[in-house]
Amino acid sequence: MKYCPHCQQTYPATAAVCQIDGKPLALKDTIALTGRVIAEKYPLGELAAYGCMSAVYHAHQLGVKRHVAFKVLLPNLVVHHPQMLDRFEREAQLAGLLTHENIAVIHDAGQTPDHLAYI
Repeated sequence: MKYCPHCQQTYPATAAVCQIDGKPLALKDTIALTGRVIAEKYPLGELAAYGCMSAVYHAHQLGVKRHVAFKVLLPNLVVHHPQMLDRFEREAQLAGLLTHENIAVIHDAGQTPDHLAYI
């Protein structure tokens, strides 16, 4: 299910733009991180994608004023499967070693004081 952040109208997952105002549609943020500032430098925008293990948000890196994709480990996974945190951290470390035009560059990774793991 998608919605229009401007007018709040809901649409099927296959829709791309709001039929009322023409704005791009967004996914519902079920873990409620939109608008939160992570590590005092990443204000999170709309949810871009989610899967079984993580969610990806549009964000900005304040210091260098660049748009970034911000990936977070779903908090419920850490509670029920503590080894998922190790896997997520290993993903960040390994992806940080890779350079290729088809692989996203890892700029930062860590955890917030409330244990939200991010890349």
